[in-house]
Order: sequence, then structure tokens, then C-alpha cells
Amino acid sequence: MSGRVLSPNVSMPRPGSFVHFYNAGYSAPSFTTRGVTAAILAASFGAVGEVTTIRNPEEIVELIGPNEEAEKSFQAGTQVLHVVRVGSGGKTAKTTIGEIELETKHPTERKFNVSIRESLVPGTKDFILFEKQHLLERFDFESGSNETDELINLINERSKYLTAKKRESSGGGDEEIESMTANQSLTGGENPEVRAGDYAEIMNKLDKYAFMNLFTDVTDMQVHVSLQTYISRRFNEGLRCFGVVGEGLGVRFSERKANALSFDDFKIVYVGNGFLDEEGQTVEGSGAVAYVAGVSGSVDYRDSLTHKRVVGSTGIYSDLDIRQYDEAAKSGMLVFSESNEGSAMIDYGINTKTTFDENEDLGWNKIRRLRTRYELIDRLVGVSDGLIERGMDTNDDGRAQFIMEGNEVIQNMPGIDSGEIVLSTTNPPHGDSAWYEIINITDLDSVEKYHLNFGFRR
Repeated sequence: MSGRVLSPNVSMPRPGSFVHFYNAGYSAPSFTTRGVTAAILAASFGAVGEVTTIRNPEEIVELIGPNEEAEKSFQAGTQVLHVVRVGSGGKTAKTTIGEIELETKHPTERKFNVSIRESLVPGTKDFILFEKQHLLERFDFESGSNETDELINLINERSKYLTAKKRESSGGGDEEIESMTANQSLTGGENPEVRAGDYAEIMNKLDKYAFMNLFTDVTDMQVHVSLQTYISRRFNEGLRCFGVVGEGLGVRFSERKANALSFDDFKIVYVGNGFLDEEGQTVEGSGAVAYVAGVSGSVDYRDSLTHKRVVGSTGIYSDLDIRQYDEAAKSGMLVFSESNEGSAMIDYGINTKTTFDENEDLGWNKIRRLRTRYELIDRLVGVSDGLIERGMDTNDDGRAQFIMEGNEVIQNMPGIDSGEIVLSTTNPPHGDSAWYEIINITDLDSVEKYHLNFGFRR
């Protein structure tokens, strides 16, 4: 039978046409910043002023303590969250059990308590750490004359929350631990003090980390401006990302609109209202910002956020009428509106870019098109970096290699309808440098406005 699909180099006994296929060499580059978000949070746990990386929503409580913003970010699609705990000072919580001093690893006001009791396994005891009534950790250790040292070592090796040592006044001998210590609290802990200026001072802790976007847990415009400055610096250094900020309904709509307009920046998304979660609780301000950061940084770059449903929402939390929704769109304010089913959805997937210079077009105002353009730039930079590593010659063939490989990327990249790489005519190659123009790029938008003209017959 003609057209049979077979492995290559297989000799066939009969005449006919035989087909095989192979990878011709092109594969779509993968960039790891999709789904990676960064946040600066006044968390209740974790190292102050350091980056903590969370890769699973189940790790939130363990690593930074209960946190609504982190939870909303993961709910929206974040896969990796780099968190910097902001603040200064604070105190650890402590308690003493027999000869053992227990202390939290970080400054915190979290309400921990511990219990020690005889285990169901003969010759062992249980050490149990609770937060309120929630079990966090449980360790079994052998009872006997050496159990104090054994428990100290066990806590220091395995606990994610506590450190342990012998009391300084201890005689140093081997002591048995009281078997019935019930719900003994760690006390004296305090969270770090947080000022608005602390956010700006600590942003550079994220310099070594790649991420798609950045948000904070405050709605202070002073912090928002600092975030914009930081994002602009990263962008100019070649790290393509964007920031998400916003304010709640406690700020008048006219002021929110003016604040959104003041950014006028495709690298800043401003969220101007909120939604109701699955329990009917209000999510606005920093919670709504965290959700938008999670969804805008994790969806495919071709995914328009316009009319995208909010996971688990039961409605919107908004003070806008139809006219104000129009004003919000013109002001570069991303807001939630009500879907046909009554849940919340993103009304229009835009950023704060509202004016455009001679080097900019209207496409920079859409989050989808921003993400697409970032993706194209990253893919082409990946090609040129690869050629540098391979050591292309400074002749016509070497320079043509980038044109060939780069055009292949453009032609095969979903969301790019056209585009071409050519050598610059105004900057000819010189020394170890070559200049290229990427011309006639058409990055596709989503159809977001359908105009239906009905012609009814009598």
C-alpha cells in the first residue's frame, strides 16, 4: 500500500511509496517566567528582608504564614511565588519545657503552642506543635535519660518553625521531660514593624530572580510609584516584566481614575475594584491585585484576559455604573464586571498605557499584546545569545545566520502574523557588531468587540 509510514532506512520487499517523518530542527523556545510571580508582603513568618520561594499553595502557611494575597495569586494560576518579607525588627516567640528552650525561627505573632505526651508506642513520647487548633508538626522520640538531647536534635533537624537548645541555667545533665505538657504557648513574639518606605528599600532583593510580574500587599500610591520605578529599571536592564497595583473602593472613583492615568505605562496594571469569593467575602485592594497578578502572569501569552472569569467568584464588588466602566477603560484601569452567570470577570485586559509617542502603537495598551511582544523579544534574544555562544563569524554568512534562525522563530511563533529580520541599512556591520531591523511585525489581538447589525423583516 502506497504511503505506508515506516522507519527510515528499512528495505521493503515490494515496490511503492513509503513515508517517514522527523524533527527538522525547529522547536518553540520555553521561557520559565510564565507562571512566576514576585511579591513584597508584610508576612507573619519567614526571614525578614530575604526572598522565600513558594512552589505550592500548600507551602504558604509553612513558609510565610497565612496570607490572603499569596493564596489569591496561586488561586489565579501562579506556579512559583518569590516573596520578600518586608519590615524591620520584630521578636521571636519563646517558651521553656523542662531543660529545653524553644524559639520560633523568625519574628512572628503567630500563636504556637506545644504538647508533649506519652506515645502509643511503648518507650516513646510525642512532641506536637499546634497553631491554635491546627496540627503543624509531630515528632516521636525515645523516652529515657537522654531524651532531652534527642528532642533538641530532632527539633533542630526537622522542625520548619522552631529551634531548640538547653536552658543556660541547666546543669547540663541528662533529664527526662515531663510527659504531660499540654498546649504550652510560645509567647513574646512580635511581627516586624512595616513602613511604606520599607517596600522601596527592599525591592532590590529580587534583582537576581526572574519573574513575569510583581505586586505588594498595600494600596499606598507612594509604594506603587516605587514599584513602577523598580519595574522600569528591570525593564531597561533587559528583564521584561510588569507590575500590578491597585486601590479599593475606599478611594473615590475619581481619585482611582486619576491615579491609574498618572502611571500611563504599559508595564503597570492598575486594578480599580473587586469581586466576591466563593463564600461571598469581599476581595478588593491588595487581594484583587494579587489575583490579577496571578492570572495575568500565568495564562498563555495569547490569552486575552478580557471577560476572563474569576475562579470561584460569586459576584463583583464595585461602585461603578455603565458610564464609569467606560471611563475606567479610557483611564487604563482594569476592573471586574459581572458575567452573564453572575460571577465576576475581568472587564477589559488592559494596562495603564493611554498616550503613545512616535515609537509606540495602541497594541502596548493590551496585556495580551504586551505579553506577546515580550515573548517575541525573548525568543529572538535567545537566538542571538545562542549564536554568540556558537561563535558566528563576522562575515556575510555569519550575519545571515541570525536572519535565517530569527525569521524561522517569527514564522513559527503563534500570535505573530508577519514580520521579517533584515540587516540595518543605517548602521552597517562594523567590527564585532551587527545591527538588524525587525520590520513589519504584526502581533495578533483578540476579537473583543462584536458589532451586530440586525435587519428585521416586517
